[in-house]
Amino acid sequence: MSRRSPRRRGGLMAARAALSAALAVTARDHRLRPLPLEALPGPNDVRHGRGLDEFEAFLEAIYLAVTCFEVPRPFVGAQLGISKQAVQKAVQRVALRRDDDSYDSRLERLETALGFAA
Repeated sequence: MSRRSPRRRGGLMAARAALSAALAVTARDHRLRPLPLEALPGPNDVRHGRGLDEFEAFLEAIYLAVTCFEVPRPFVGAQLGISKQAVQKAVQRVALRRDDDSYDSRLERLETALGFAA
């Protein structure tokens, strides 16, 4: 039996639900098949041009989970098997791209689809 605290279990469940919802919306926006959380493309895939759309969808899902659903970075990272610093880099990468008006309007559309007012 797991000795995780109820708060940690609840945080992990919330992170999984938020990531699943955000990933469903971002995958649909990128015209991708539904992506399971375990399907994160590896660095070699992205480096060689495979899985780039999936990678961008994952970055946006991480951003939406942290900013819209307000899931703490450690819980998001635990669900994806990455560090909280990697989660922060993903959030920063998407936030920097929001300077582009067309990208910003796309993210606002995703936030609205998740039920958050833009």
